[in-house]
Amino acid sequence: MARCAKGETGIRILAPSIRKKTNTETGEDERIVVGFVAVSVFDACQLTPDKRPPEFFIPLEGDQEAFSARVTQAATADGFLIAEDEHTHGAEGYSLGRQIVTRRGLASVNRALTLLHEWAHGLLHQDHALAETRPLTRDLKECHAEATAYVVARHFGLPTPFSADYLLQWGTTPEKLREELEAVTKAASHIIQGLHDLEPGEELAHDSQDEQSVDAFSE
Repeated sequence: MARCAKGETGIRILAPSIRKKTNTETGEDERIVVGFVAVSVFDACQLTPDKRPPEFFIPLEGDQEAFSARVTQAATADGFLIAEDEHTHGAEGYSLGRQIVTRRGLASVNRALTLLHEWAHGLLHQDHALAETRPLTRDLKECHAEATAYVVARHFGLPTPFSADYLLQWGTTPEKLREELEAVTKAASHIIQGLHDLEPGEELAHDSQDEQSVDAFSE
């Protein structure tokens, strides 16, 4: 049974009062609403540590603090404001206009991947020169952002264990990835170029290599 930490207070809401009633025609029990009662509700963070639900996102192993800082620097140079917050709408991060917010306390690999994902959203779906002008569904936007993050992460050798499941969750198919190759490639190339610009003299991979990354992912 969940238990709140000492001193925590909830908010009062009206919850339905349910009663079982047997359907005289089918003989089956049905649940019907007979009224509403005031109850207290609490956020998961108000529970004692031993009663809190498990984290949905798994911290990825590895030290990518330097790369995460590099992504932050490159995105900032590209005109984005980077911030951290405890409240990120149940996700590891989000983007709004020219602001990218990641959840405070993320492991460095998670933060780097989240920054890449949200940077791609900012490039393709918000106020930017690369932004798509055609109408886009939420599913397609998530396809763009995660596929772009995957290509960039693959280019720099970061693990991406959640990308396949994430794209499947948003209904992405191999065919859809290939159809969106142009959008993904232009965003990935832009991000890769920005990251390489911070290391003068480092050779930049050709766009064809980025396309091969998407093709390998979609197989």
